[in-house]
Amino acid sequence: MNGMTSSVSMPNFLSDTCDKTTEIDGNRLLSLREVIKVFNISSPEIIHNWLEGDSFPGVKIINGQRKFRVADVCAVLAQIDEIKARNAAGYIEIPDSGDEDPYAGRY
Repeated sequence: MNGMTSSVSMPNFLSDTCDKTTEIDGNRLLSLREVIKVFNISSPEIIHNWLEGDSFPGVKIINGQRKFRVADVCAVLAQIDEIKARNAAGYIEIPDSGDEDPYAGRY
């Protein structure tokens, strides 16, 4: 997820919520502006790109605006933190490219 101007920092209204999200808190909807603040990014287009690429969950409400559940935002933040920790530890995962010979061992 590129386009971040600095590390992810949560605003006060979300910092405690992610640690102890209840079902009611988790279903609260955030505006695009609030999500931009949470991820400290410079452009709403980045969020739109994430939505189009299915990298970020969001809902479109009746008037066409996008809203984001607190629980979903917290989940993405947790994924980012996990990736940062793995990168800091030097963990490298080679993705399965799917190019193995499907006929290997059949001859």
